[in-house]
Amino acid sequence: AYTGEFLIDDRDITFDHWLPSFNVKFDVGNGLLFRAAVSKGISRPDLQLFTSGGAIGDNTNDLRQEGTLETGPLFQLFTGNRNVRPVSSWNYDASVEWYFDDVGSLTASFFLKDIKGIVSGGIDTVDFTSPNGTTIDVEVNGPINSQGGTLKGFELAYQQSYDFLPGLLSGFGTQLTYTYVDGGAFGNTQVGGAQRSSFAELQPLAGISKHTVNAVLFYEKGPLAARAAYNWRSDFLITPRDDIFPFSPIWQESSGQLDASIFYALTDQIKIGVQGVNLLDTVTRTSQVIDFDGNRVTRSAFRNNRRYTFLARFDF
Repeated sequence: AYTGEFLIDDRDITFDHWLPSFNVKFDVGNGLLFRAAVSKGISRPDLQLFTSGGAIGDNTNDLRQEGTLETGPLFQLFTGNRNVRPVSSWNYDASVEWYFDDVGSLTASFFLKDIKGIVSGGIDTVDFTSPNGTTIDVEVNGPINSQGGTLKGFELAYQQSYDFLPGLLSGFGTQLTYTYVDGGAFGNTQVGGAQRSSFAELQPLAGISKHTVNAVLFYEKGPLAARAAYNWRSDFLITPRDDIFPFSPIWQESSGQLDASIFYALTDQIKIGVQGVNLLDTVTRTSQVIDFDGNRVTRSAFRNNRRYTFLARFDF
């Protein structure tokens, strides 16, 4: 557009981060421990976000719709951004742990993550100068570090082996965990110009269930080892944009799954056993948002069926 020249953007992509970490443990005796930790972490952006290709084109139609034709940049460009930087997070953790037996504990942990620089689609105005010295303002559409928020929650956990029980019962034990996560005021990111529903901005952060429960019953005595695990999580957003019209946000409804296994050691090196997956024949259901109030209707349902695997393990 304008001059027909090529602009070369071959800047080096470099960034440095100082990632401190501090941990402290306080043992007050009788199996009671207190822990605290503070750390900083980063998550590097996808390499494709740095792409600098594209063609500068006409932006006047968009400016007319916005009513900014007299003031806005007359050219636009859809491209990557070589200035994108890693997402950073300050992490704060604290826990109280009570070890009341050799294989017995009760713990409560709390966590908070202050996250900054989440990459989302954004708009910036950049002055581009061509090799012949021509300078124009261009509306650049691409990824930017624009979002952030606080993720917090807590976890309660209990584990015990009931070795005080008589005879064969002494091989039983349990593990129980409950986790609560508050996604805060995070918005869902959108990188690129893909169309999506106007309901998307009202949805919570994708992939986060507020409630998660894990319950395990195990048995280990002599050559026999058995385990049954039930995992359940509350509903959560899969994606703010479906692949097909009307591009509605898609949720997975709350569900749980029971898996189990049993193994018998023929020798110290050879074990045989069977594993069962989805023993309750759980059906996974998804739903789509249909209005600004967040009401949802069924989108799909999947049945994976029960699955059994017979195994032989050899240790060398």
